[in-house]
Amino acid sequence: MTQYFKFHFFFCQYAALNHLKYNRSVGYIEIDLACNYGASMAGEYIRSLSTIEIASGWWEAEELMGRAQHDTFEALKEIRHRSPFEWVEIDSNNDRMFINSCLLRYCKEEGLEFTRSRPCRKNDNAYIEQKNYTHIQRLLGYLRHDTEEELHMMMEQSSYV
Repeated sequence: MTQYFKFHFFFCQYAALNHLKYNRSVGYIEIDLACNYGASMAGEYIRSLSTIEIASGWWEAEELMGRAQHDTFEALKEIRHRSPFEWVEIDSNNDRMFINSCLLRYCKEEGLEFTRSRPCRKNDNAYIEQKNYTHIQRLLGYLRHDTEEELHMMMEQSSYV
C-alpha cells in the first residue's frame, strides 16, 4: 500500500469518527462573534454572538454593543437558556472573548466540554462561519452598525430568523 493510500485511509477513518461524534448526538455547539464594523474597527459597534448546534443545525444569536467579556458571557448563557436541548460541548475560535477564565469556569461547573480551533485558522469552525454569512452578513450587509436603534432592530430581526 502506498503512502498516499495509507494516509487517505487513515484520514477517511478519522473523518468518519469525527462525523459520528458530532452528528450522531445533539449538544455540540460552535460559537463565534460576527462583527458589524463596516470600514472602521474604531470605537464601539454591534457584534452578534452566534451559536449553532452541529447535528440539528439549530441557530441562535444575541446582539451586543462592544467587546465586554461579561456581556458576551451573559449573552451565551441567555442563548443556552433558550436552547431546546442540553449542551455537551462548546467549541470556539481563539478570540479572547471566549478563551477566558469566566467561560472556562462556567464550563467546568456545568460539566461542559470546552474546545477551541487551531491558532490562526479562521475557518476551523465552518458550521458557524456559514451561518454568520447566511443569517447575519447577508441580511445586514457589511455596513457599520453602531447605534442603539440599530441594536434594537437587529435584536428584533434575529428573533425571526
